[in-house]
Amino acid sequence: MFRRLQAAFRLILAYPSADEVVLLLQAAGRDHVPINTSSKQSVFSEIEGHEHKPVPDPKDRPTVDAIITEISSQEWYLGQIIYKRVFEEKKAQTGQ
Repeated sequence: MFRRLQAAFRLILAYPSADEVVLLLQAAGRDHVPINTSSKQSVFSEIEGHEHKPVPDPKDRPTVDAIITEISSQEWYLGQIIYKRVFEEKKAQTGQ
């Protein structure tokens, strides 16, 4: 936690305006939020210059287990995931 606070303070000190820090964080976050392209209006539609990333196909996405394994192998991971449960795959149900 201390490292994260240090990183946040360094980021704040690097920019003279708090607004610049907020815009920087928002822009960085937008790059990692998939957008449902079938939706008429997205959360980021009012932000100019933002390119929408489509939601990837399920066959192209990594599994949850692969993501957890990748996170667990990172240097900054401190054992926050303490319990895992595995459920059998279920077929999706869609409404009409």
